[in-house]
Amino acid sequence: MRNYEKEFTSIGLEDYDFKLIEKFHSLNFKVIGNFSVYNGKVIVIEKFLYSLGCKLVSTIVITAQKNLTKVNVVTAGGKVGEFLDLGANKNTHNEVIMNIEEIFREEIL
Repeated sequence: MRNYEKEFTSIGLEDYDFKLIEKFHSLNFKVIGNFSVYNGKVIVIEKFLYSLGCKLVSTIVITAQKNLTKVNVVTAGGKVGEFLDLGANKNTHNEVIMNIEEIFREEIL
């Protein structure tokens, strides 16, 4: 299992959540939750990948309050063989992180 966490302080998710969801859809991510919570917003997104017959899942949780957006990514597999990590887990995780940073960089500029 691999973890990633990053804060983006200059953007507020409430202002562009639909645009963000469209971008994730275009990259074959699946939005499984888009919630308004007290004083903020939470979006939960997943991406599935089959590699060497194993299913890898990256779960992305984006939380926002005012001008602080926090992104957490966890990439893991469901079978013991996936945890041997033949590179697919790391590559998938890094690809998801690159996609996220690109999307947020576009929004910040």
